[in-house]
Amino acid sequence: MTNRTDLPINTKKPTSSDEYTTQFSKDIQAVFQQLRAVIIEAAPEALERISYGMPGFYQQGMLAWFALHTRILQVLHAGLKRAAYKEIGTI
Repeated sequence: MTNRTDLPINTKKPTSSDEYTTQFSKDIQAVFQQLRAVIIEAAPEALERISYGMPGFYQQGMLAWFALHTRILQVLHAGLKRAAYKEIGTI
């Protein structure tokens, strides 16, 4: 296995979603901001927080986390019911 010393290692843990996203490209940041706006509109009572080192939304339990990568934005839901997905227009 090759040691990739040319890749930056960010050892500082983010304290907010904005801080988390600054390490990614403007394109990934823009997609995250769009998704964030949809969630805020669909769940205005949800609190944004960092959990497991990732940004997420909390309302009576975790709704979802987001893992951003170089070219991918991964949504990790916390067991949202199918009706909730229908309400925000994802299925």
